Amino acid sequence: MTTLSRRQLAIYAVDELLSGAVISHVARTLAAELIESKRTDQIDMLISDIAYLLETRGEAADVTVTSVSILNDDSRNELVTTLKGLLNVKDINLHEIQDSSLIGGLTIESATKRWDASLKRTLNDLRKELVK
Repeated sequence: MTTLSRRQLAIYAVDELLSGAVISHVARTLAAELIESKRTDQIDMLISDIAYLLETRGEAADVTVTSVSILNDDSRNELVTTLKGLLNVKDINLHEIQDSSLIGGLTIESATKRWDASLKRTLNDLRKELVK
């Protein structure tokens, strides 16, 4: 049997999922291929490849939002609506992380984009300018 590249596996998975295949069946097929080809160390990269393809095809984006405090429902809903437009996707899977080291503001990261509107970054940028 020909070993499929990680990219080919990701394309297969996304095509199957978008055609309505059962997620557990697709996952078992991917796991079997990675085990058989002794590439289980590539699972995280494969998941990232799948997320990238889903996002670039306009289907869904896994987005991680890091802020000093957890967003309230209104802010979360507004952010999801905004991100759908910015990323041009139908669905957003939002993951929130609380990190007091940001001081204020937030960072947003998807498979294709990253925005850093944190006070920590702003202060670091200012410090670099002052040192010049």
